[in-house]
Amino acid sequence: MKVLIVKLSALGDILHAMPAVRSMMLSRPDVETGWAVDRRYSNVMELFEGLVHLHIVDPKRWGRDFTEGSFKKATGDLWHQVEDVRKVEYDIALDIQGLIKSALLSRFSGAGKVAGFSRETCREPLSARFYSDKVRVNTSLPVSRQIMSLVAEVLDVPDELADPGLTVPEGPREKAAQILADHGTGSPVVLVVGAGWKTKVLPPDSFRKIARTLARQVPVIALAGDEEEKVRAELITEGIENSGILFREEIPVLAGIFQQSRLVIGGDTGLIHLAAHMGTPTVSFYGASQGSRSGPEGTSHMWVQSDEGCSPCFARECDNILCMDNLDSDTITEAALGVMR
Repeated sequence: MKVLIVKLSALGDILHAMPAVRSMMLSRPDVETGWAVDRRYSNVMELFEGLVHLHIVDPKRWGRDFTEGSFKKATGDLWHQVEDVRKVEYDIALDIQGLIKSALLSRFSGAGKVAGFSRETCREPLSARFYSDKVRVNTSLPVSRQIMSLVAEVLDVPDELADPGLTVPEGPREKAAQILADHGTGSPVVLVVGAGWKTKVLPPDSFRKIARTLARQVPVIALAGDEEEKVRAELITEGIENSGILFREEIPVLAGIFQQSRLVIGGDTGLIHLAAHMGTPTVSFYGASQGSRSGPEGTSHMWVQSDEGCSPCFARECDNILCMDNLDSDTITEAALGVMR
Protein backbone atom coordinates (compact mmCIF):
# COMPACT_ATOMS: atom_id res chain seq x y z
CA MET A 1 0.00 0.00 0.00
CA LYS A 2 1.19 3.51 -0.83
CA VAL A 3 0.21 6.38 1.48
CA LEU A 4 0.77 10.07 0.83
CA ILE A 5 1.05 12.31 3.89
CA VAL A 6 0.05 15.89 3.17
CA LYS A 7 1.40 18.27 5.79
CA LEU A 8 2.80 21.24 3.96
CA SER A 9 3.69 23.73 6.68
CA ALA A 10 4.68 25.32 8.98
CA LEU A 11 7.66 23.97 10.91
CA GLY A 12 5.74 23.36 14.14
CA ASP A 13 2.84 21.72 12.31
CA ILE A 14 5.19 19.36 10.47
CA LEU A 15 6.94 18.43 13.71
CA HIS A 16 3.57 17.87 15.41
CA ALA A 17 2.75 15.33 12.69
CA MET A 18 5.98 13.32 12.80
CA PRO A 19 5.22 11.15 15.87
CA ALA A 20 1.91 9.97 14.36
CA VAL A 21 3.47 9.29 10.96
CA ARG A 22 6.35 7.38 12.58
CA SER A 23 3.81 5.35 14.57
CA MET A 24 2.06 4.44 11.31
CA MET A 25 5.36 3.48 9.67
CA LEU A 26 6.30 1.23 12.59
CA SER A 27 2.85 -0.38 12.81
CA ARG A 28 2.50 -0.85 9.07
CA PRO A 29 5.89 -1.78 7.57
CA ASP A 30 4.00 -2.81 4.43
CA VAL A 31 3.13 0.84 3.75
CA GLU A 32 5.24 2.82 1.28
CA THR A 33 5.14 6.34 2.67
CA GLY A 34 5.46 9.63 0.83
CA TRP A 35 5.20 13.18 2.19
CA ALA A 36 4.22 16.42 0.45
CA VAL A 37 5.85 19.47 2.06
CA ASP A 38 6.19 23.19 1.39
CA ARG A 39 9.59 24.07 -0.09
CA ARG A 40 10.20 26.62 2.69
CA TYR A 41 10.21 23.89 5.34
CA SER A 42 11.54 20.96 3.34
CA ASN A 43 14.96 20.89 5.04
CA VAL A 44 13.40 19.56 8.25
CA MET A 45 12.60 16.38 6.30
CA GLU A 46 16.36 15.70 6.14
CA LEU A 47 16.00 14.58 9.76
CA PHE A 48 13.07 12.20 9.19
CA GLU A 49 14.32 8.86 7.85
CA GLY A 50 12.30 6.12 6.20
CA LEU A 51 10.28 8.03 3.62
CA VAL A 52 10.23 6.43 0.19
CA HIS A 53 9.03 9.58 -1.55
CA LEU A 54 9.42 13.29 -0.71
CA HIS A 55 7.40 15.74 -2.78
CA ILE A 56 8.46 19.39 -2.45
CA VAL A 57 5.79 21.85 -3.54
CA ASP A 58 5.39 25.62 -3.60
CA PRO A 59 1.95 26.57 -2.23
CA LYS A 60 2.71 30.30 -2.33
CA ARG A 61 2.23 30.13 -6.11
CA TRP A 62 -1.34 28.92 -5.68
CA GLY A 63 -2.55 32.26 -4.33
CA ARG A 64 -4.07 33.16 -0.96
CA ASP A 65 -7.72 33.80 -1.70
CA PHE A 66 -9.71 31.20 -3.60
CA THR A 67 -12.02 33.67 -5.30
CA GLU A 68 -13.76 32.74 -8.53
CA GLY A 69 -11.14 34.58 -10.56
CA SER A 70 -8.10 33.14 -8.75
CA PHE A 71 -9.35 29.58 -8.32
CA LYS A 72 -8.66 28.53 -11.90
CA LYS A 73 -5.09 29.88 -11.82
CA ALA A 74 -4.43 28.37 -8.39
CA THR A 75 -5.61 24.92 -9.39
CA GLY A 76 -3.67 25.16 -12.67
CA ASP A 77 -0.42 25.89 -10.85
CA LEU A 78 -1.15 23.13 -8.39
CA TRP A 79 -1.83 20.62 -11.15
CA HIS A 80 1.63 21.14 -12.63
CA GLN A 81 3.26 20.71 -9.22
CA VAL A 82 1.58 17.38 -8.46
CA GLU A 83 2.70 15.58 -11.59
CA ASP A 84 5.44 13.71 -9.72
CA VAL A 85 2.93 12.87 -6.97
CA ARG A 86 0.54 11.27 -9.43
CA LYS A 87 3.31 9.11 -10.90
CA VAL A 88 3.59 7.21 -7.60
CA GLU A 89 -0.05 6.07 -7.83
CA TYR A 90 -0.88 6.39 -4.15
CA ASP A 91 -3.68 4.31 -2.66
CA ILE A 92 -4.43 6.82 0.12
CA ALA A 93 -3.81 10.56 0.41
CA LEU A 94 -4.02 11.60 4.05
CA ASP A 95 -4.45 15.34 4.58
CA ILE A 96 -3.42 15.99 8.17
CA GLN A 97 -3.37 19.78 7.71
CA GLY A 98 -7.01 20.55 6.99
CA LEU A 99 -6.53 23.56 4.72
CA ILE A 100 -8.08 24.12 1.30
CA LYS A 101 -4.63 24.02 -0.31
CA SER A 102 -3.66 20.74 1.34
CA ALA A 103 -7.07 19.27 0.53
CA LEU A 104 -6.76 20.24 -3.14
CA LEU A 105 -3.31 18.68 -3.35
CA SER A 106 -4.66 15.51 -1.74
CA ARG A 107 -7.54 15.36 -4.22
CA PHE A 108 -5.27 16.04 -7.20
CA SER A 109 -2.82 13.34 -6.08
CA GLY A 110 -4.84 10.69 -7.87
CA ALA A 111 -5.15 8.53 -4.76
CA GLY A 112 -8.12 6.18 -4.61
CA LYS A 113 -9.00 7.36 -1.10
CA VAL A 114 -8.59 10.92 0.14
CA ALA A 115 -8.99 11.25 3.90
CA GLY A 116 -8.89 14.14 6.32
CA PHE A 117 -10.55 15.83 9.28
CA SER A 118 -14.31 16.30 9.33
CA ARG A 119 -15.83 19.69 8.56
CA GLU A 120 -16.33 20.30 12.30
CA THR A 121 -12.69 19.67 13.16
CA CYS A 122 -10.56 20.81 10.20
CA ARG A 123 -8.95 24.25 10.18
CA GLU A 124 -10.74 25.39 7.03
CA PRO A 125 -14.16 23.69 6.91
CA LEU A 126 -14.43 23.91 3.11
CA SER A 127 -11.46 21.54 2.78
CA ALA A 128 -13.62 18.61 3.97
CA ARG A 129 -15.54 18.75 0.68
CA PHE A 130 -12.52 17.27 -1.09
CA TYR A 131 -12.24 14.16 1.11
CA SER A 132 -13.84 10.79 0.46
CA ASP A 133 -13.29 9.84 4.11
CA LYS A 134 -13.82 12.33 6.93
CA VAL A 135 -12.79 11.72 10.55
CA ARG A 136 -14.04 13.73 13.51
CA VAL A 137 -11.43 14.04 16.26
CA ASN A 138 -11.47 15.43 19.78
CA THR A 139 -10.11 18.97 19.36
CA SER A 140 -9.48 19.32 23.09
CA LEU A 141 -6.60 16.85 22.73
CA PRO A 142 -3.04 18.05 22.09
CA VAL A 143 -2.48 18.65 18.38
CA SER A 144 -0.17 15.66 17.93
CA ARG A 145 -2.81 13.37 19.45
CA GLN A 146 -5.51 14.78 17.18
CA ILE A 147 -3.33 13.84 14.22
CA MET A 148 -2.70 10.41 15.71
CA SER A 149 -6.46 9.85 16.03
CA LEU A 150 -6.91 10.63 12.34
CA VAL A 151 -4.05 8.38 11.25
CA ALA A 152 -5.23 5.53 13.49
CA GLU A 153 -8.77 5.68 12.11
CA VAL A 154 -7.79 5.78 8.44
CA LEU A 155 -4.90 3.29 8.53
CA ASP A 156 -6.29 0.99 11.27
CA VAL A 157 -3.19 1.29 13.47
CA PRO A 158 -2.85 1.65 17.27
CA ASP A 159 -3.67 5.12 18.57
CA GLU A 160 -0.23 5.53 20.16
CA LEU A 161 2.34 8.18 19.37
CA ALA A 162 5.90 7.07 18.63
CA ASP A 163 9.24 8.79 19.00
CA PRO A 164 9.75 10.43 15.61
CA GLY A 165 13.31 9.10 15.50
CA LEU A 166 14.92 12.21 14.04
CA THR A 167 18.56 11.86 13.01
CA VAL A 168 20.95 14.74 12.26
CA PRO A 169 23.05 14.10 9.12
CA GLU A 170 26.82 14.10 9.54
CA GLY A 171 27.45 17.47 7.87
CA PRO A 172 24.97 19.50 9.96
CA ARG A 173 26.03 17.61 13.09
CA GLU A 174 29.68 18.55 12.58
CA LYS A 175 28.77 22.18 11.84
CA ALA A 176 26.68 22.32 15.02
CA ALA A 177 29.59 21.00 17.08
CA GLN A 178 31.92 23.60 15.55
CA ILE A 179 29.48 26.44 16.28
CA LEU A 180 29.26 25.43 19.92
CA ALA A 181 33.04 25.09 20.13
CA ASP A 182 33.38 28.62 18.71
CA HIS A 183 31.05 29.81 21.49
CA GLY A 184 33.26 28.05 24.02
CA THR A 185 30.61 25.59 25.12
CA GLY A 186 29.37 22.12 24.35
CA SER A 187 26.14 22.17 26.33
CA PRO A 188 24.41 25.57 26.57
CA VAL A 189 20.93 26.71 27.38
CA VAL A 190 19.39 28.08 24.18
CA LEU A 191 16.85 30.92 24.28
CA VAL A 192 14.54 31.09 21.25
CA VAL A 193 13.80 34.81 21.34
CA GLY A 194 11.37 35.06 18.41
CA ALA A 195 8.09 33.54 17.26
CA GLY A 196 5.80 33.60 14.24
CA TRP A 197 3.14 35.70 16.01
CA LYS A 198 3.82 38.91 17.92
CA THR A 199 1.49 37.61 20.62
CA LYS A 200 3.86 34.70 21.29
CA VAL A 201 6.98 36.81 21.96
CA LEU A 202 8.30 37.37 25.48
CA PRO A 203 9.51 40.95 26.13
CA PRO A 204 13.32 41.35 26.11
CA ASP A 205 13.38 42.50 29.76
CA SER A 206 11.70 39.30 30.90
CA PHE A 207 14.01 37.13 28.80
CA ARG A 208 17.00 39.10 30.13
CA LYS A 209 16.08 38.25 33.73
CA ILE A 210 15.95 34.57 32.80
CA ALA A 211 19.27 34.77 30.94
CA ARG A 212 21.02 36.58 33.79
CA THR A 213 20.01 33.94 36.34
CA LEU A 214 20.81 30.92 34.19
CA ALA A 215 24.14 32.32 32.95
CA ARG A 216 25.47 32.14 36.51
CA GLN A 217 25.35 28.34 36.17
CA VAL A 218 25.55 27.46 32.46
CA PRO A 219 26.42 29.13 29.15
CA VAL A 220 23.42 30.84 27.54
CA ILE A 221 22.94 31.38 23.80
CA ALA A 222 20.16 33.59 22.39
CA LEU A 223 18.95 32.29 19.02
CA ALA A 224 17.76 34.84 16.44
CA GLY A 225 16.27 34.07 13.04
CA ASP A 226 16.12 37.55 11.47
CA GLU A 227 17.42 41.09 11.98
CA GLU A 228 14.58 42.08 14.33
CA GLU A 229 15.22 39.05 16.50
CA LYS A 230 18.95 39.76 16.42
CA VAL A 231 18.33 43.17 17.96
CA ARG A 232 16.17 41.50 20.60
CA ALA A 233 18.89 38.92 21.30
CA GLU A 234 21.43 41.71 21.76
CA LEU A 235 19.17 43.45 24.27
CA ILE A 236 18.73 40.18 26.16
CA THR A 237 22.42 39.23 26.40
CA GLU A 238 24.17 42.62 26.56
CA GLY A 239 26.56 42.77 29.49
CA ILE A 240 25.76 39.25 30.70
CA GLU A 241 28.86 37.11 31.07
CA ASN A 242 28.74 33.53 29.84
CA SER A 243 26.22 34.44 27.11
CA GLY A 244 26.25 34.81 23.33
CA ILE A 245 24.13 35.10 20.19
CA LEU A 246 23.51 32.59 17.41
CA PHE A 247 22.11 34.04 14.19
CA ARG A 248 20.37 32.24 11.32
CA GLU A 249 21.26 28.57 10.88
CA GLU A 250 19.49 25.92 8.81
CA ILE A 251 17.07 23.59 10.62
CA PRO A 252 19.33 20.48 10.49
CA VAL A 253 22.17 22.49 12.07
CA LEU A 254 19.84 23.81 14.77
CA ALA A 255 18.73 20.24 15.43
CA GLY A 256 22.37 19.33 16.02
CA ILE A 257 22.83 22.28 18.37
CA PHE A 258 19.68 21.42 20.31
CA GLN A 259 20.78 17.81 20.58
CA GLN A 260 23.93 18.97 22.38
CA SER A 261 22.18 21.56 24.58
CA ARG A 262 21.09 21.25 28.19
CA LEU A 263 17.80 23.07 27.70
CA VAL A 264 15.83 25.10 25.15
CA ILE A 265 13.48 27.90 26.27
CA GLY A 266 11.00 29.69 24.02
CA GLY A 267 7.43 30.47 23.13
CA ASP A 268 4.97 28.56 20.98
CA THR A 269 7.32 27.93 18.07
CA GLY A 270 8.34 25.01 15.88
CA LEU A 271 11.87 25.20 17.28
CA ILE A 272 10.61 24.17 20.71
CA HIS A 273 9.19 20.99 19.17
CA LEU A 274 12.39 20.43 17.22
CA ALA A 275 14.33 20.53 20.49
CA ALA A 276 11.87 18.15 22.14
CA HIS A 277 12.14 15.70 19.24
CA MET A 278 15.93 15.78 19.63
CA GLY A 279 15.52 14.60 23.23
CA THR A 280 16.40 17.95 24.81
CA PRO A 281 14.38 19.30 27.79
CA THR A 282 12.29 22.37 27.02
CA VAL A 283 10.45 25.13 28.84
CA SER A 284 7.86 26.95 26.76
CA PHE A 285 5.46 29.76 27.57
CA TYR A 286 2.01 30.60 26.22
CA GLY A 287 -0.24 33.63 26.16
CA ALA A 288 -2.36 33.88 23.02
CA SER A 289 -2.00 30.15 22.44
CA GLN A 290 -2.55 27.22 24.80
CA GLY A 291 0.20 25.11 26.34
CA SER A 292 -2.03 22.10 27.02
CA ARG A 293 -2.85 21.95 23.31
CA SER A 294 0.44 22.94 21.69
CA GLY A 295 3.20 22.27 24.23
CA PRO A 296 5.60 19.30 24.10
CA GLU A 297 4.53 16.37 26.26
CA GLY A 298 6.63 14.46 28.78
CA THR A 299 8.31 14.91 32.16
CA SER A 300 11.33 16.71 30.66
CA HIS A 301 9.12 19.40 29.15
CA MET A 302 7.33 22.13 31.08
CA TRP A 303 5.12 24.94 29.89
CA VAL A 304 3.97 28.12 31.57
CA GLN A 305 0.54 29.55 30.72
CA SER A 306 -0.38 33.19 31.19
CA ASP A 307 -3.07 33.73 33.82
CA GLU A 308 -4.51 36.82 32.09
CA GLY A 309 -8.28 36.52 31.72
CA CYS A 310 -8.08 36.89 27.93
CA SER A 311 -5.59 34.04 27.54
CA PRO A 312 -5.69 32.03 25.34
CA CYS A 313 -7.28 34.19 22.64
CA PHE A 314 -5.46 32.63 19.62
CA ALA A 315 -5.00 36.10 18.10
CA ARG A 316 -1.95 36.82 15.96
CA GLU A 317 -2.09 40.57 16.59
CA CYS A 318 -2.94 42.59 19.70
CA ASP A 319 -2.58 46.24 20.70
CA ASN A 320 -1.89 45.37 24.33
CA ILE A 321 -0.16 42.01 24.80
CA LEU A 322 -0.65 41.75 28.55
CA CYS A 323 -0.44 37.96 28.48
CA MET A 324 3.24 38.17 27.51
CA ASP A 325 4.09 41.42 29.28
CA ASN A 326 2.89 40.11 32.64
CA LEU A 327 4.17 36.55 32.33
CA ASP A 328 6.33 35.89 35.39
CA SER A 329 9.97 35.39 34.37
CA ASP A 330 10.76 33.85 37.76
CA THR A 331 8.24 31.08 37.10
CA ILE A 332 9.91 30.34 33.76
CA THR A 333 13.34 30.34 35.42
CA GLU A 334 12.19 27.95 38.16
CA ALA A 335 10.78 25.62 35.52
CA ALA A 336 14.08 25.77 33.64
CA LEU A 337 16.10 24.88 36.72
CA GLY A 338 13.70 22.01 37.39
CA VAL A 339 14.07 20.25 34.04
CA MET A 340 17.61 21.21 32.99
CA ARG A 341 19.70 18.13 32.31
